[in-house]
Amino acid sequence: MLLQICEPGTTPTPHETDDNIAVGIDLGTTHTVASIMMNGRPVVLRWGHQSLIPSAVRLFENGDVAVGEDALKPNDGKLVLSIKRSMTNSTAPEATFTVGHVKWSAVTITAQILKFVKNEIESVLGRAIHQAVITVPAYFDDAARTATKQAAQIAGIHVLRLLNEPTAAAVAYGMNMHSQNAFAIYDLGGGTFDVSILKPSEGVLRVLSTAGDTQLGGDDFDKALIKLIEHKHNTTLPSTPQVKLWARDLKQQLTHKKTIPYEIDLNDTKIHGDLSVEEFDAAIKPLVDKTLTIVDQAMRDTKLTKDQLDSVILVGGSTRVPAIIKAVEAHFSKSPLSYLNPDEVVAMGAGIQAGALTHGANTVLLDVIPISLGLETMGGIVEKIIHRNTSIPTTQSQTFTTFVDGQTALTIHVVQGEREMVNDCRSLAKFTLRNIPPKPAGTAKITVTFQVDADGLLTVTAEEETTSTKQSVEVNPTFGLNEEEMIAHLESAMKHAQSDMRKRLLEEAKVESKRLIQALEKALSLDSCLLDAATLSQLQNATADLKTSLDTQDIDTIKPLCENLERLSHSFAEKRIAHAIRQS
Repeated sequence: MLLQICEPGTTPTPHETDDNIAVGIDLGTTHTVASIMMNGRPVVLRWGHQSLIPSAVRLFENGDVAVGEDALKPNDGKLVLSIKRSMTNSTAPEATFTVGHVKWSAVTITAQILKFVKNEIESVLGRAIHQAVITVPAYFDDAARTATKQAAQIAGIHVLRLLNEPTAAAVAYGMNMHSQNAFAIYDLGGGTFDVSILKPSEGVLRVLSTAGDTQLGGDDFDKALIKLIEHKHNTTLPSTPQVKLWARDLKQQLTHKKTIPYEIDLNDTKIHGDLSVEEFDAAIKPLVDKTLTIVDQAMRDTKLTKDQLDSVILVGGSTRVPAIIKAVEAHFSKSPLSYLNPDEVVAMGAGIQAGALTHGANTVLLDVIPISLGLETMGGIVEKIIHRNTSIPTTQSQTFTTFVDGQTALTIHVVQGEREMVNDCRSLAKFTLRNIPPKPAGTAKITVTFQVDADGLLTVTAEEETTSTKQSVEVNPTFGLNEEEMIAHLESAMKHAQSDMRKRLLEEAKVESKRLIQALEKALSLDSCLLDAATLSQLQNATADLKTSLDTQDIDTIKPLCENLERLSHSFAEKRIAHAIRQS
């Protein structure tokens, strides 16, 4: 049972002298919800009888701002809805637009929402709040996560943790779960969709896999409803916030009514009619099916069958749509659970985690990274350092070396993706490690460390072994990744797995061949006098054959010639060693 806080300034005694208090905030696309731990339980904060603050902002030309319900009242100014979606679109977090003389961005608008929520929380609790756990979609990339933290900082909130939304829901449900079996969180909000498979075990709540799309949610259902009505009347409705809110209201009515009437003014005329739940279900079916495709991706990653799941939990206000409930039940062959309020459960989990981070807890939470991270090596090959679905926080290191004699700098190209070649992955960052001691190729040792913190943010460090020369970069990419593209990338990785591996093996063979040729040609330039004419000619011919084969792009041609040259050069290497010993 959820406790209710009704009056400002009447916070129970436990928080009156607690200087380490923190709240949980579910920063949603359409609504924002907050909670706090009280007497060992999460309490959803309420204003009157409402727990949902509309994530709406109205910007005025004089610089004034209205947030929440006030923003939705008819007025002058620019109404901004669903700003959370702009956190993941290309340069949207940094892109600006001007209202009056004030420049706004997704970050600064989100900061206004958080500032308003912070003030409302402080009004209810009767004390200042400076720290919070804020939830984000599991598939928010580094750019979107960083933008969220920046918005919180502007609002005067220190972010203790960015917590993935389905994981937060699992934390809320996990308080009352006694089963040790895996379960699924199906989280469909106003603008994003996530699914996570989790497994509790002896105080550890482990995320086995996660998948999602930050451009799929209830807003898309609203758009489908608008298109349906446009088709019924052979017209085009204006793309305004008011029309979007009108469509959202119709959708919500269809969650508990079979047929509803509608009416809207359009160019001095009114269009009206009736809309059935069957029509709406047909309009959103492609979107519902898309969520199930993402569910199957997450299940494949766990190697579990649906029968092995103990339960499926519905999270997010959009899961109230009857078509969603029916589709999930049919897909998993079990009735989904939603006994905690779908609109509030994520905030509850955030509140629990906020309490755990400030006052301790008996449960350890292990979240995961959704897409593999690696770097480019010679030949454009991707070397994965942290594989997808690795629990975070995590630190992984690998040692690399130089390719050219006397090489004093090494470029580290950090990439994200599941493909084998760098051209098929997403570039995150590049930096150069300089002042490497000039040594023969292959002798310098550079340790590259990937560190992902609990918020899912990546730091990459490269360090040369002998001099401790170090360079690092925090990966906060300028370009966010569209999550539809991310899902397409995962599907592409599976589709091209065999061809990608063939490309990788070919490039590895070419890199090894070039390394061998370089080493042999250098050795011959120094010690060819150790060979008789026949042996020297044999090595030169074998080298020429291998060089020619590199243009064929045929691994079956290159590999035998490389192995042959390595075999022929073996005796030469032994002679060089013996000669060096005699000279010493």
